[in-house]
Amino acid sequence: DDLSEPEFPLPDGVSKEILTEAGTSQWLKPKVGDEVTIHYVAKHSVSTPPEFREFYSSRSGEPFCFTLGKGQVAKGLELGIPTMRRGELAQFTMRGDFGAMAP
Repeated sequence: DDLSEPEFPLPDGVSKEILTEAGTSQWLKPKVGDEVTIHYVAKHSVSTPPEFREFYSSRSGEPFCFTLGKGQVAKGLELGIPTMRRGELAQFTMRGDFGAMAP
């Protein structure tokens, strides 16, 4: 069983690149209803080819805590975070419609 692979595929428009693997003892993944705490850096691009510019980062302050599945973060993160394990560092790239808040 390859723990680095998501249990379900991400939709077209959301991709994930693992930058740092989680430790082998960290096998649990969050699910809807779990409270999760993350640091994130948000970037956007309005050019072709994409030139990404940072517009928000939690790295300079407190991490962001939210309940998965409550629509408190971008739709792409609602779909992507359940593919992660504690300690994993990942980069998600998503189309604009996945960058909006989840309904």
